[in-house]
Amino acid sequence: MSSPDPEPTSRLRPRLPGSASEQDSCWADPQAANSFRLDLWHAILGRWQAYPDDVAVLEGVVEQLSWLQEAPSMAGSWALPWLERWLGPSRAETATAAEIIAHHHADRALPLDMEGEEFGRRLAARDPDALMSLLLSMAEDERARELVVAGLGLSMAADAEAGGLRCRLAAAWAAQAATLDNQDFAASAWLLARSHWSLPASCAVVVPESVSPSSTGDEKPLLESLRQRDLPAFMQHLRAMGDQPLAALRQLFLSTGLAILECAEDAQRRELARLYLWMGSSLQLPHRSRQQSRRLLFGIAAALFTQAGWQRLDGVPSFREVQSYGEAVRAGTAGPPTHPWQSCLAATQDGQPEHEARWWQHRALQYAASSACERPYFFALWHMAKTAGALGGGPLTWIHPLVFQALHRP
Repeated sequence: MSSPDPEPTSRLRPRLPGSASEQDSCWADPQAANSFRLDLWHAILGRWQAYPDDVAVLEGVVEQLSWLQEAPSMAGSWALPWLERWLGPSRAETATAAEIIAHHHADRALPLDMEGEEFGRRLAARDPDALMSLLLSMAEDERARELVVAGLGLSMAADAEAGGLRCRLAAAWAAQAATLDNQDFAASAWLLARSHWSLPASCAVVVPESVSPSSTGDEKPLLESLRQRDLPAFMQHLRAMGDQPLAALRQLFLSTGLAILECAEDAQRRELARLYLWMGSSLQLPHRSRQQSRRLLFGIAAALFTQAGWQRLDGVPSFREVQSYGEAVRAGTAGPPTHPWQSCLAATQDGQPEHEARWWQHRALQYAASSACERPYFFALWHMAKTAGALGGGPLTWIHPLVFQALHRP
């Protein structure tokens, strides 16, 4: 699998400062940094408009939207070379929001509940001109914007095409939406809807009946059923959790993270990483009904089981070892770290936000400097792993930095 790497753009030939210190100073200037971010945003809009159904292009959009979320926290000597790579001299499409919305006029504002209903109707009708006129009106009101974000998310949350691409794209856009001005919001929401309409429909998923849990005390753990490719045991877990599909999805999300920690095969680990992104993105979006959530759960479960049956990497600590050390770090009783996984937990679980922020920045500098362009979903994974702890509570929320570290082993 190749890394999503959007082609460079045409009109954009930014003159980047030469030395690292000059790049840091330039990026620290709010006006200059915003100008560079706008250049990238126009590149995103241009390629998105030109190729609304191209999977590789849309993967690149997700990656660059994730970069926009994280780049402000990084130094210019890290951020600007990526812009130079993406906004180089080769020819490609660019567009501004003003160009995309040209010849469209905003509808007259309606009461909020009526606008929400009308947005749903126009989205379902797949009429691009009518939808753009309504979006231009709704973009002017903060509460109406929230209806747009929720409505697009509801339409895409349960889709399974291309590894949940609609879902991942909707979540990446939603994270950026609050920072956009009215024109950029309307134009990008419209492009997201066009991609939703243009991508193939995902295959139907058979949703089995749920069953009441009847624990006998000897059920095989979920992770073990996946590692051993034991379909009956896996399905037993899913059917028992089927009445609470989002809670079940959180368990699959965490189990996929644990699978990434121990999986020995790089190719298999990359596929698990895409599933990890899909699950995390789906947990960020609203869901229309329990039935829709169950379809999502079983669609993801079917995709996850295709990756079941892996060899455990030699030297990987057991779950109990990792959990014990993490608890010791949080209690302030851990010994000095002697392994990379211990160093990760020592930095991210000691309750000091500055230590955690420094660890993430160091990892980004270490990995991106060498081979991020060759690693699938580098920035999407970085953003997801940093924020995934908020997607569900429980004793496993500390695994996400370890997941990112495992995906970038030397």
